[in-house]
Amino acid sequence: MNGDGLFDLLVGDRVSLQFAAEGVKESEIKKRLEEWEGKYDELIEKVDPENERERLTQKIKAVVEKFSAGQIDIDEFKKKVKPIECELKTLTDKEDTLTEQRKKIVREYSTGYVWVYYQLPEKN
Repeated sequence: MNGDGLFDLLVGDRVSLQFAAEGVKESEIKKRLEEWEGKYDELIEKVDPENERERLTQKIKAVVEKFSAGQIDIDEFKKKVKPIECELKTLTDKEDTLTEQRKKIVREYSTGYVWVYYQLPEKN
């Protein structure tokens, strides 16, 4: 990370927090989310009957693994991931209506942290 030739460690995490949307009672959330999920599943079946999302997700994972293993550099990584992301975006755009409906049930916030641990050189 810092160019000193020693291995450093980069660690990160992510968390999503959910709260009732304005005007939604806590007691209604579970039922309304179950209804929404049923509609979402129906939409996914219509939008993605061939399960393209899973295939594209697996393609991205394979590229990430190659990058993580040092088999490709960052430029090659971006070059390979960009067309896959475009295909995924096409599917995602079709799902946006239901995503907006979900926001009327729950508010969701995501946050995360990244830590960098630098290895110090040995003292003589």
